[in-house]
Amino acid sequence: MTGRTTGVFPWGTFLVNITGAFVIGVLFSVLRHKEWGSHALHSALIVGFLGAYTTFSTLMIDSYTLSEHRAFFMAAANVLGSCSAGLVAVYLGVLAGRAI
Repeated sequence: MTGRTTGVFPWGTFLVNITGAFVIGVLFSVLRHKEWGSHALHSALIVGFLGAYTTFSTLMIDSYTLSEHRAFFMAAANVLGSCSAGLVAVYLGVLAGRAI
């Protein structure tokens, strides 16, 4: 069961979004700095494929549902933690992409 039905922290959504942010950072770096592929390909991979993999809407509904269960600290931790960890993951992905 997810945080939507139990009031438990939604680790699945969190991990999907963080791993997606890391891969977005890698692809962004590789595609931008190595000048590989067209802009359309970059958009298809980053916005299309990885945008479908990660999901802002699920993050928000999970956080809303945690709030409904009066788990306000977990809801805030989900939003702030996801944004913070996502930014760090993108940064690490960019570094990894530059090393490729």
